[in-house]
Order: sequence, then structure tokens, then C-alpha cells
Amino acid sequence: MTDNDDGQPQRLGDYLRERREEAGLTAAEFCQQTRISPAVLKAMESGDYQALPANAFARGFYALYAKTLGLNSERVINWYDEERQRVGSGDDENIGGSAIYAAPETHRMASAGQVRPLLTLLILLVILALAAGALCWRFGINPVKVIREKNHLVQTRFQNRQRYFHSPNNTTKVIRRADEKKKTPLVTLSGDR
Repeated sequence: MTDNDDGQPQRLGDYLRERREEAGLTAAEFCQQTRISPAVLKAMESGDYQALPANAFARGFYALYAKTLGLNSERVINWYDEERQRVGSGDDENIGGSAIYAAPETHRMASAGQVRPLLTLLILLVILALAAGALCWRFGINPVKVIREKNHLVQTRFQNRQRYFHSPNNTTKVIRRADEKKKTPLVTLSGDR
């Protein structure tokens, strides 16, 4: 922080405005170059912290302002933090106020530690089961009966499958799988019966 001619510390907004004007940039040109809105730029240069967005955004704007003018962004952000704390403590009632400290209210929001993933999964499974039951009831489907029919169909196909396998070169020779009870050779050619 630098001092004014009066010996009082210079405000950050005044310092930044002076540096912008020294660089030969008008407020409109600076807003176009940095994409900072004119209202935010005016609030930054006047020290109206209540008109600024949330602290994280304001810090980003001050860093962008400093980088655009070739200033030390860490110094500017620290200066902003000091002025903001001073304004919040009530030293200067002409600017800011306790409204800029609304951020601590976020502790009332849900945090990751309060979420119970197992309970959430259980609730989702119950909802899914209810939805499936409603669909089965609506279309007259008995899931137990359907599963039994499918299981019986698979077992029947497995038991009745052909016991003959064709050789890979698709010749007329057929390899037959013998039944275990008859004690016949495992592999016989179709012409050798």
C-alpha cells in the first residue's frame, strides 16, 4: 500500500485507476480487453465492495486487472483482502459493510460428509423395485412364471440338443458323440457303423 499526498494510505481502487490511466486505457477499452463488466470495474475502482460479486470472483477480477496492467497480482489481491477485512470490521462506514461477509452462511449447506451413500443406494433400489412391480402389475406379467418358463425352455433345449457335430472342413464325415450308458466308442465315422 502506498501513501497519498495527505499521508493517508491510498485505496486500492484509486491505485488501480491511476495505473490504468497511466497505461492509456479508458474504462470502456479496459472492460473490452478484460471482459470485466463496467459495473464491476466501477465498483473495483471506487472501493464499493458491496457491489462486487462473491469474494472468489472479486479476487479473480483483481488478479486479472493486475495482470492486464503488468502489476504484481499477489500484492493486489493481498491489498484487496486487507481493505476488505478493514471494511468488514467497521473501521470505515462509508464503504462496504457486513454484507460482504455473507460467505460464512454456506456452512448451512449440505456437505459431502453428511451424505450417506448406502442409504441413497437403498432408496434408489426400493424405487426401482416399486417401478418394476408397477410395470409388471400394469401389463399382467408374473415375473416368477416368466423366469420358470425361460428356465424350463433352456433346460429342454440343453437336453434335446443334437449329439452330432460336423467336422470343420464340411465333408460328408460326421462325428457322433456316443452315449455314456451304451459304452460305444466316443468317436465313430458315419460310414463305419
